[in-house]
This record gives sequence, structure tokens and C-alpha cells, in this order.
Amino acid sequence: MSKESISAAETTPKGYVIAQLEITDEDMFYNEYGARTFPTVIANKGKILVTTQPSDKLEGEWIGNWTVIIEFPSKVGALDWYNSKAYQDAMPYRKNSTKFSNLIVLDGFTPPLS
Repeated sequence: MSKESISAAETTPKGYVIAQLEITDEDMFYNEYGARTFPTVIANKGKILVTTQPSDKLEGEWIGNWTVIIEFPSKVGALDWYNSKAYQDAMPYRKNSTKFSNLIVLDGFTPPLS
């Protein structure tokens, strides 16, 4: 395949949302926030890659008792998901069921074509 035949979707870096959470009310987090959030991720072409309690810390400080990584087709797609009305309506359940939550959005890495 030549460089010219590669579509923009194939070269646009994926977007990732990474969350670090301290869940304090598991029932609300899973049954209210999770139940509302999962459909919004799917509707925005997202894919949950990681949702787990912390595992083996290798270096530094890792706060919270839960980590989530969600992949989207692009960083713009990730921001569209975060800013969507459906996710904004679910967000209070996250805030009310956690002591804190850190969220970041970033571009993935697309290696250069040779």
C-alpha cells in the first residue's frame, strides 16, 4: 500500500482518556455512573481498554483505587465524548461516588511510515 492510498482515519492518532479514581461508593459508581457512561463511550466509537484496580506499581506515586483507559478514534473524538450531553448528565454520579478523580485526554502515537 502506498502512502498516497492511506486514508486520514488510518493516520490520525487515536485519542485516549485516562482516569485515576478513588471510588468510595461502588454501588453508585457501577450501577448509576457505569450504567450511564458505557453507552456514551460506545455511541462515540470508544473502546474501554483498561478498567482495573491498581496492580503492581513500578515507580512513583499512583493514587486512587481504580484506573480506566478509554480509546477513541481521535483526541477530538475523545473530547466530543467528554463534552457530550449524555456524558455530562452521567458525570455527577462519578463525582458523587468518588473521593477524587483525575482525567486526562491525549493523542496516541502513530509511528511514521517508511
